[in-house]
Parts: sequence; structure tokens; C-alpha cells
Amino acid sequence: MKYRAISLIFFTGALIFTPISAYVSVPLLLSAFIFLLISRYKITLNLLDKMQLALMGAVFLATIFAVYKGHSLLCSVVFIGYILSYFLARSLLNDEKSVIKIVSWLSYTTLMISIIGIVQYFTKFNLVIKDVPVIVLKGERISSICYNPLILSSYLAFLLPIFVAFFIKGYKRVLLGATICLGLVAFSFTVSRGPTIGLIVSITVLIYLLARRKLIAVILPIALIVMCFLFTPLRTRFIKTVDPSTD
Repeated sequence: MKYRAISLIFFTGALIFTPISAYVSVPLLLSAFIFLLISRYKITLNLLDKMQLALMGAVFLATIFAVYKGHSLLCSVVFIGYILSYFLARSLLNDEKSVIKIVSWLSYTTLMISIIGIVQYFTKFNLVIKDVPVIVLKGERISSICYNPLILSSYLAFLLPIFVAFFIKGYKRVLLGATICLGLVAFSFTVSRGPTIGLIVSITVLIYLLARRKLIAVILPIALIVMCFLFTPLRTRFIKTVDPSTD
């Protein structure tokens, strides 16, 4: 049990550092997986697990035939992190207490990243935190401490629906409410098209599954789409989405 607790701590740390650097989060994930194995946890593979391993094999096979093999192999670190995250989440997050703990820490991290991004949008500051550049790209798209607006928006698009689900269920509503509001503001400042579509779809499905009144699931996505097109930079990027010069 002690080793499982240590594994959960490493796993939590890895999730917190995910938007900042894969070179930090992946070693933490490896450490979490090692402690999980030490705890003598028996991993049984179902069909989905085998498909995940097949995906990992496909990534390494693609690396062998890549033109720039070194660079391609380095990029596969992200896929290693994905596979480890999948098996760790499947093995460790099997009780409500562990899930709430993970969600709480991720909420604190997201809140911090969102505040930095919002301040960045209004002040246009540039700085480097221990080799992690905080920059403002052309067109006033923020990246917070995630280096690239797309990384920040994808991270928020993945986590915000999870926070909304726990908010609806009544968990830590003050913390999650603040995180959702500031996260959405920071998300809008990234002006990212793909993550915006993904976020709308995710929240629509989520509200439909959790809300007592299904009409909300129809009204909310329409409201989100209208809000997106009221935001001039994002509207411009959607309208000119076929023009590569807009990226």
C-alpha cells in the first residue's frame, strides 16, 4: 500500500508538469510505474490495453522509417508518457479519494497557468523561468508557461470538461468554479480553432450526460459558438481556416 501511495504522488506530479515539459513529466511517470510494479500490483490486459500497446509499437515502427530518426525518437517520448499515463490512471484511480486528490491538484495547476496567461495577454510580458520561455506570439495569442498557444489550449480543452463534471457533482465548487471561469478566459486568448471545437463537443456531451434538463445541452453549445464568433481574433481564424497564412 505504501508503494502505491508513492506511485500516486509521482503520478500527480507528472500530471502537474505535463503542460510545462515532457522531459520532466515522463521521468515522473516512469518512477510512478516502477513503484506500482514494486507494490506487486497485478496488471491484467484487456482488449483496449492491448490496442494501446499496439499503438506504442506502431509509434516505434514509424520512428525506424522516419527521415530524422533521432528527432522522431525524441518526439516519441510524448507517446511513452501517454501509455504510462493510461496504465497508471487505470491502476491507481480506482477510488473516489484518489480521483478527487488528482482533480484538486490539477485544478490548482490550471488556475496558476490560466492567471499567468491572462496577465500575459494584458501586459505582453516575455520572460524565461529556468529555460521555460513565456512568450507572446504574433496576433496576441498567449501561451502562459506552455511555450505554444496550441499546447495551452489543448491542455485546457482536455481538463475543463473534467472540472465542469466535478463542479456539477458538487465537489470543491469554489476552487473548480474559479478554475473553470479563469480557464475559459485564458482559453479564449489562445485563439485556437481545433481545441475550441473539441471543447464545445466535450462540454456538450458532458452537459447532456450530467444535466437534469437536457435542453441545457442544446442551448449551451449554441451559446458557446456565438461567444466564439463574437471574439474577433477567433472569428477571423475560423473564417480564414483554409488559408495557411493565418497560422
